[in-house]
Amino acid sequence: MLPRRRDYRESVVACRTVRSQMFGIAVKLVTWSCEGAALTKMMIPDDPPGLRYRLGARVLLMDDDNRVLLIHSYDAGEPERGDWWDCPGGGIDDGEDVLAACRREMIEETGIVLDEIGPCLWRRRSRFRHKGIEYSQMDTIHFARLRGEPNFVPRNLTAEEHSIFLGERWWTLEELRAASGKQFRPRCFAELLERVVNGVHEGITEIHCNPLGDEIRTVLE
Repeated sequence: MLPRRRDYRESVVACRTVRSQMFGIAVKLVTWSCEGAALTKMMIPDDPPGLRYRLGARVLLMDDDNRVLLIHSYDAGEPERGDWWDCPGGGIDDGEDVLAACRREMIEETGIVLDEIGPCLWRRRSRFRHKGIEYSQMDTIHFARLRGEPNFVPRNLTAEEHSIFLGERWWTLEELRAASGKQFRPRCFAELLERVVNGVHEGITEIHCNPLGDEIRTVLE
């Protein structure tokens, strides 16, 4: 969900242009600071002026049957864009680390309290529009396993969040593969999940979502 407290805008302390091994194009690596933390982000050449940057945290939550929990949402201000399914999560708040943001977002969106959160599986860079404002977001997606039956009681959602929240659903890998006419974020979600389910995922997968299709690569860390 979008942050309620403030927008995350970069305070640029260094900028250099390199050729990305990930995408094979010239990109700018921007080192920026937010609440005293220095991070390096990649700016794709087609980033428009005035683009707002955000850091996000999400959870790939799976149950004992390897079903994955996805949140169903849409933009109430632009319903013609359709609806989509994504992992629970949202923007990181001031002074908050990634794991704390994962726990908070899970409670807010699902009511599920996670005692343990596993490693980072994916890093996703995407652009989206909300209320006419263009955002570029870098999400860190961590793995978590849910034991037992969940009780979905979202907590502390704002009125705006309630208006765009359509529900949640557990998906099997087979259901994701067979789904047609549905938007998943990222579009290659089923492919990525298959690696996790089959135990062949390694390192951190970086995903760049763009209109022409998702580009992915694995980084061993």
